[in-house]
Amino acid sequence: MYLLNIILATLISTALSVSTDCPHQCRCDTLRKTVYCLGKGLIKLPFGIPRDTITLYLQNNRLVNGPDLDKILGTLQVLTKLDLSNNSLTSFPKNLPRTLTWVSMKENDIRYIGSRALGRLSMLRALNLDNNTITNQGLSPSAFSGAANLRTLSLKWNRLTSLPEGLPSSVLNAHFRHNLIGAVSQTAVRSLKNLVTLELSYNNLTSESFDRNALRPLINLQYLDLSHNRLAYVPKCIPGNVTSLSLSHNLIKSINEPVRGQPRSMSLSRLGFLEHLDLSYNRLRWVEPGSLDRLIALKTVLLNENPWQCDCHLIYLKTWISTTRALMSMESNTICFTPEAFQSVTLQSLDRVSLTCPSRQVPDYNISISPQSIVLQWDVSNSDYPDYVEYSAFCGVPRCADCTPEGIIDGALREEYTYVSSIVKSHAIYPTDYSDSRNGVARIDITNRTPGKLYIVCMMESSKDIADLTIEDCEFVETNSASPGQIHDNEAIVPVWLAILIALLVILVLAAIVLVVYCQRLNAKKNKYKQSQREMAPAMTYDPMRQVYNMPGTTRTALIDSRNDRMYQPTAPGGAFRDSYIRSSATQDAGKEFDVTLMITSSSNNNLMQVPSPETCESYCSDGHNDTISTSHTRTNTTDSIGSQSDGGNHYHTNRHHHHYQHHQPPPRYDTHIANSNGYITP
Repeated sequence: MYLLNIILATLISTALSVSTDCPHQCRCDTLRKTVYCLGKGLIKLPFGIPRDTITLYLQNNRLVNGPDLDKILGTLQVLTKLDLSNNSLTSFPKNLPRTLTWVSMKENDIRYIGSRALGRLSMLRALNLDNNTITNQGLSPSAFSGAANLRTLSLKWNRLTSLPEGLPSSVLNAHFRHNLIGAVSQTAVRSLKNLVTLELSYNNLTSESFDRNALRPLINLQYLDLSHNRLAYVPKCIPGNVTSLSLSHNLIKSINEPVRGQPRSMSLSRLGFLEHLDLSYNRLRWVEPGSLDRLIALKTVLLNENPWQCDCHLIYLKTWISTTRALMSMESNTICFTPEAFQSVTLQSLDRVSLTCPSRQVPDYNISISPQSIVLQWDVSNSDYPDYVEYSAFCGVPRCADCTPEGIIDGALREEYTYVSSIVKSHAIYPTDYSDSRNGVARIDITNRTPGKLYIVCMMESSKDIADLTIEDCEFVETNSASPGQIHDNEAIVPVWLAILIALLVILVLAAIVLVVYCQRLNAKKNKYKQSQREMAPAMTYDPMRQVYNMPGTTRTALIDSRNDRMYQPTAPGGAFRDSYIRSSATQDAGKEFDVTLMITSSSNNNLMQVPSPETCESYCSDGHNDTISTSHTRTNTTDSIGSQSDGGNHYHTNRHHHHYQHHQPPPRYDTHIANSNGYITP
């Protein structure tokens, strides 16, 4: 009877748990408001899901994006948990219920999350998007806008190349493992001030991937995982509140960033709250002194699987292990890899005095010699010494005046502990110039040397004193002899661009000078031409004794000897034009008043007045020349019919336009006057 009651109660419970409106492909738990539709091979979301469903499992199907999916999910107004993992979604679904607090869409093919895709999900606290194909291009900067209560975001196993921007400030845990992230910007981290856990393992991060102080805004960060990347040293931007730091499986060769020529900053010096440090599986051979001093809260440290070189540069780590309260994970945590004598021996078991270095503790370098400088160069990347060790060069002049390098060496080796400083007149320490260290080459420039002189050059590490230098640390170098006109290495050479610029300036200056000279000459020609034009029509004076017109600047003899002087006397109206000159000694009345018009052209070869012949007058007088000089003379008791005016018995005649006068006046009569022996013109 008891067994029958149990079976009956079970049947009743099962009947009550199955809702009458539950889809036939699913199983519904009405008491827990949960619907199980997982692993059914569904392509579309089935209809009939109870509206009061709180938890819906749809994983392991073949659901795709579509209006049906958005419509059915939108009707579930009290849904809080939705599992759509392992389906065929390509984008984030729309119209999800506002009541959701937990969503999983991992193992889909989601490539795009649009603007405000989570805008309705103000109550969402956890979102899992692992194992999709999300990229930075497919993730809108405002995709998470509206998800003000999101606490956990997981984007593992995607295709992000940088830390995504626009994440809500409410996020406490962000997981980006197994992406392609190679950059972390300040913009992406700026809003994540509440972040506690940041997982960036299995990415492409290098020591240069972080913006300066990129992680410093994460003031609440406690757990930081940077393992399985390509870091060469510990980033300096790690927040000081971190309690757990994982840096395993990187390429770390130095804990601190090797900034050449500058004081080195300790990357771990700010981590006063750090409790767990993992530096295993890296390439550490030495630890720079002071690197671990401020880790006062450290509880566990992992240093195994590093190629430790147990020499003098590992004394600091040996001392730190002996004094720290941190628990080493295993006794064989720090095992010597080199030298061969200590291989597979733990560092803890070695005595401190056993950690020694060779006497010549400098890299192999090359020497370049010029008349006035000596340059030492070596490959930093292939150096067998710590990258935090810096080097200096000692350069001195031998005490002997004409000694040879062999003689100096022989004399120095006679005493076992002869220092270099005892065999040189003066010395100078030249710090290392790391200007080319980015190309893997370091160099020391020793300048201002004397050509053709012998020098002692020694190279030493920064921790070594000059008094400890022996002849074995030095070389003898003789600078080259300077030849006439030789350009030394340390002499300044004008750059090509500066030479071209100077040449262009010189050309421009010369062109300007030529242009100014040309303009001045052109102006001079114009002024000369205008002056000649003015001189071609000078004023004339009348000689009453000789009854001729004299040109300025013309001598008396020239006027007498010229046979081209032409004079004419007015004729009465209607008089005939005489077309030939009178070559007789006929007299002429000097008392008669007459009018004379002189035409002077620029082609005249003398300064005497010339009158054109009647044949050429028509063409010549009509060409509009301005070189016409008109004179008028008063004549009494004479009346002209054209161009005359009477006033008080006197007749005035003015020739304003010569060509007009020639065409409207009777032709004048031409007479020839011949100068006599006394220089006067006789009729």
